Amino acid sequence: MTIDLIPVSIGDIAEDWDPEHVGRLSGAFGCKRDLGLERFLMHDAMPFHKKHRPRTYLFLSADSKNVLAYVTLGIKSLKVPKENKLTNRVKKEMDIYKGVSQSYLIGQLGKPDGVEKGIRPEPIELALDVFERSFRAVGCRTVRLDCKRELVGFYEDNGFKMVSQEEGGGELRHMVFLF
Repeated sequence: MTIDLIPVSIGDIAEDWDPEHVGRLSGAFGCKRDLGLERFLMHDAMPFHKKHRPRTYLFLSADSKNVLAYVTLGIKSLKVPKENKLTNRVKKEMDIYKGVSQSYLIGQLGKPDGVEKGIRPEPIELALDVFERSFRAVGCRTVRLDCKRELVGFYEDNGFKMVSQEEGGGELRHMVFLF
């Protein structure tokens, strides 16, 4: 079964709803696989919005009582190490200057426990759609994200390419998508 949803900016929700309802929404989001997703939604998404930093979009249930997914979008350059997994063609398309590529950022992308598949649009689709419109309007063809090793296959299936592993052998992998 597929549930069709309309993603809503957390800023739009904050303008239309009382702060307690917004707090209940974010507080009801539970993701034991990655507690950082819970923390970000409960404590950082709204302050980021108020400071004009990355924007968070919520995918709400039909009754607007539950967050079925969310994605946070922004801008952040990507330092491309000399030792990387990119082809020369991809590096050229990224327009790397002095080891840095200007990039759009998928900062957070999450679904709560119990919601694995079956929502449309998927958060990754929304993110790429927003960035594609921005690319057509102002340029910048690179979308970046950092993910854990176990998510690399998911992102590769969605057209992302591996750049490198986090410096110092950390657990995060840097990936890019190009328009």
